[in-house]
Amino acid sequence: MTSPTTPDNKQQETPKLFVDAGITFTGSIRFDGKPTDLAVIKGKVIADIEWPGRLMVCEGGEVVVKSTATIRDLHVAGKLTGESPDARVEAGIVRAAATAYVELGTLSLPPGGLEQARGAVLNASLRMSADHVFASVEDPAATSRPL
Repeated sequence: MTSPTTPDNKQQETPKLFVDAGITFTGSIRFDGKPTDLAVIKGKVIADIEWPGRLMVCEGGEVVVKSTATIRDLHVAGKLTGESPDARVEAGIVRAAATAYVELGTLSLPPGGLEQARGAVLNASLRMSADHVFASVEDPAATSRPL
């Protein structure tokens, strides 16, 4: 089976995880995959998350972090919130689209790990550190396309 193609015949990635609109998933997500593995959230996820690749929170989608999330490449066009004021997200890069709404305790990134479009709302304590867990790995931006 091949992946679907776009109108210009470029092959699309097949998500390893897909939560469609109208679906609510509550629990924990842990995946030991590759940096190129994709997760797409169009519904609602309430969980602690460990994702080694790209996680996309689409417009209309929502992720509620119970306590912690570690995501290599995080794209947000929907909502990313914490279940408590202490919720923490560690990411190699966060790309916030103009429609993004982020409300967390702490957003931890390596230096240069934030791309924010005008209009995006980010309410979190931002921590950028050269000793970040993703600071020494190859550029996470190289594995994905901009918003």
